[in-house]
Amino acid sequence: MWKERESLLSKRYNNNKAPSAKSNKKSNITLAIDTEIQSMLKNIAEGEGLSINSKINSILWKYATFYKYVEQDGSLIIPSRSVRFFIENIDEDKWIEEYSNMLDEIVPFFFLELKTTQTLENILKVVFDRLLAYGGSYKGYSCHMDKDGNMNLVFQHEYGMKWSRILNAVYTRFIQKTLNQLAYPLNIAETWFAIRLSERTEKLDEDPMALRSYKTEQ
Repeated sequence: MWKERESLLSKRYNNNKAPSAKSNKKSNITLAIDTEIQSMLKNIAEGEGLSINSKINSILWKYATFYKYVEQDGSLIIPSRSVRFFIENIDEDKWIEEYSNMLDEIVPFFFLELKTTQTLENILKVVFDRLLAYGGSYKGYSCHMDKDGNMNLVFQHEYGMKWSRILNAVYTRFIQKTLNQLAYPLNIAETWFAIRLSERTEKLDEDPMALRSYKTEQ
């Protein structure tokens, strides 16, 4: 069962787990912050229903685990309007190929930087909960167990059916390749899609039924 397996994974990789943004461990430090910045952060935090401390922690997490590398790479941040243009005008197969190649290149680098292992738990935390979410590929992400013990990953975005198909194909392929885990599209809709990870762990090349057909909601 998944819960038992994750418990074993947690014990085995206790010293190699990705750091958690929701950790209860806190350290107190003294910072001198410009009054103008403090006022801006306070207004932003209040508008989001957060404490200024929580907002600062969130900003620091995003910088340390994402924007630091955006700056190093000299990456271009693209407005959502332009993203829609690129999605509509670039061939779907080209999107899938380039996005997949990008993940193959940067994900191992991130895990080396964090000095942690690519377990299922860490892939969910580092790649889906942070890296790709911070990058804007989707707006919402969650995972849960179904009644049969399978893990379902659900993603929400605002870019239409084509983007759902692209991300679904890329993330399914990524999970299969990185973890040798049985994964397949569960559902694809206009603003969301879901991927199922079966609790079965057979190698994909030994299971010709690994990639099951999926239904598409129009």
